[in-house]
Amino acid sequence: MAAFLTVGNTATTSADFALLAGDSTTLFLVDNVDTDGISSTAQVDIQIKASDGKYFSIGALSYSNPILVLDAVGTFRLKRIASTDAVGVDKN
Repeated sequence: MAAFLTVGNTATTSADFALLAGDSTTLFLVDNVDTDGISSTAQVDIQIKASDGKYFSIGALSYSNPILVLDAVGTFRLKRIASTDAVGVDKN
């Protein structure tokens, strides 16, 4: 596992990452709290980069969907939505 988007509560975007044919990665929310789990206000959008360089949201990690396996070819990034509670994303 690797911290891919550090825990925080400000809006931010991650660096791009690419998946090639046959690649997959598991993305999941993390926080700094050991007892209560992920906040209900947490949201991190998953975006794909188009050939013209624009990004489009294709899904989201959230309280109700805290883990996702991504197995599509493309260049992606994560976009954290500002929240009162801190959240980050690990990727493996």
